[in-house]
Amino acid sequence: MPSRARQVRPRNGRTRRARRGRSWARLSDEDLLDLRLCDLDLRLEGSPVERELARLYRELTRRGLAFRPHAWIAQEWFSPDGVPGIAVPFYLLHPRLRRLERRFMGEVEGGNAEYLMRILRHEAGHALDTAYRLRRRKAYRELFGPPSRRYPRHYRPWPGSKRFVQHLDDWSEAFARALAREEGLVLTPAHWEVIRFLRQYFHEHGVQAQVRVMIKHFTQVWGPQRGSNHHLHDLFPRGGPQKQGNRLAGLLRTKGEH
Repeated sequence: MPSRARQVRPRNGRTRRARRGRSWARLSDEDLLDLRLCDLDLRLEGSPVERELARLYRELTRRGLAFRPHAWIAQEWFSPDGVPGIAVPFYLLHPRLRRLERRFMGEVEGGNAEYLMRILRHEAGHALDTAYRLRRRKAYRELFGPPSRRYPRHYRPWPGSKRFVQHLDDWSEAFARALAREEGLVLTPAHWEVIRFLRQYFHEHGVQAQVRVMIKHFTQVWGPQRGSNHHLHDLFPRGGPQKQGNRLAGLLRTKGEH
């Protein structure tokens, strides 16, 4: 049997939460974006994700592995370092949320059974590494290097590198203009507004803004059409705001970018 994911319990009673759960699916996209994740009363039990988790566990059994990575609901896919489990994005647990994700992001990561299984297997690999401490094995360390090795604070210039500026204080508007020119992009006031938002958000939170954070912010500032994922990708055609936007803002490589 698949392991039970930790559930968000209602603070004000199951009845009130269940009432909200029956009604939020009828909200407009803009109103739905204002809700907190805990307001949605989502559960892995009975969802397509639970079925594919059971399929993953059967595959592990056939390989002679007793390990069963636990799963929980989060904002995106990931397997935290040191935690032998898998975070599953909330939008996979309800058709209304899938539609919302597709509208703003252009796709749904794990939106069909085979796509979902590919991601589950990938994240299960990270969970297995944590559970069995594979990184301590000689063959692993010879292939990937020691996990204790810290990232260097300084780098020699590498013209072919896809990395961004290494020190945020080295960034300047002249840098952004020069890089945009190389990428065939003419920076308009709208571009600068996004770039400055990305830098300010990183300064305040210490992490890059997720695309849905950008969408919510610019939908409030510019309106639903100009604040949409499609419009933001039109502004930054080479990878969207999370890749090209962060690159021009001088921020570090985004998670999952290759």
